[in-house]
Amino acid sequence: MSDVNIKYKKGIVDSKTASIEADITTLLGGKASEYDQILSGFTVSQCDHATVLREQIGKEKEMIDALMDFYTTLVTMIHNASKDVEQVESNYAVNHVTE
Repeated sequence: MSDVNIKYKKGIVDSKTASIEADITTLLGGKASEYDQILSGFTVSQCDHATVLREQIGKEKEMIDALMDFYTTLVTMIHNASKDVEQVESNYAVNHVTE
């Protein structure tokens, strides 16, 4: 076992997770709003083709929403794990042995 302390860099983890979360919101959130715009264009038409396209696009939007929720949950888990590691680091960074 190494005698060197682990150098945990919480700031780097926080900035990376914030960047990933922003990308999720920007990229997937943008796609979800594009699907909403497309779906709004099909609300007027009632033909069979429009109904099938509306249902297909609706399912694709549901998939985008599910991906956003999944990735957001993963980022939250990483962020919470980072806080736990930081707490362990702060607890064990001090000398607990008294003379």
